[in-house]
Amino acid sequence: MEIKAVKFRKDGFYTQPFIFGGEEGMDRFDKNVRYRGSLQNYLIDTGEEVILVDTGVPAGTPEEVVDENSLIFTGKDICTYMEAFEALGYKPEQVTKILLTHKHNDHSGELRSFPNAEIYVNADETGAEELQGLDNIVPVTFTDGAYYNFPESQKIADGIYYIKAKGHTNGNSIVIVENDCLSICSTEISHIWTRHCMRTSFRSYLTIFPQHARHWTASVNSSASIRRSTAEHTLLRDTRILRQSA
Repeated sequence: MEIKAVKFRKDGFYTQPFIFGGEEGMDRFDKNVRYRGSLQNYLIDTGEEVILVDTGVPAGTPEEVVDENSLIFTGKDICTYMEAFEALGYKPEQVTKILLTHKHNDHSGELRSFPNAEIYVNADETGAEELQGLDNIVPVTFTDGAYYNFPESQKIADGIYYIKAKGHTNGNSIVIVENDCLSICSTEISHIWTRHCMRTSFRSYLTIFPQHARHWTASVNSSASIRRSTAEHTLLRDTRILRQSA
């Protein structure tokens, strides 16, 4: 099984208020603190299937105009999402499944470009405007029980799990891939720790990766400081974490 990055924007940033303001209010955070980021999604080649995690922004989406008050800059165009996808050597017809982490158009932009794919999405997200008119949606109700400390999961294929992670949106999810190492494929990884998801998902992260507990000295109840250090740990890794499984 291989995981490949589909990278189409670079040199972006996300400010503290944008990342952390959902729970405690944007005014609680410093807009001058920026975390580096890029726009990239993921392709999982199992040897039998080609599975995508999100599908980028729609072709033709302009770069944001940035000034000192900008909360987010998704980055400078490298190419379109579809160009980045095809540069990996695949054709749209080969994709069998798309695992959508959430509805926003920087994740769902090219869903309609893959004619043979089933689109797996948290059932709580299926009413989103971005998903209307699609007849290949598979609503996920997370019937496979807990994955470690994450209470709700759905097994998609051998070694691939879709995890309920409400927070960034009501239907936010993450994708976990078990290979030689354990990978979290989510282009909004920092948002796992925001809002209601904070208390379960952060504890789950330390359960799956207990060797990294030393990186956080704050109490789990000190959510703001944990989220700040967590974001620095994750966003500076191009929003993808590769860690040896516990």
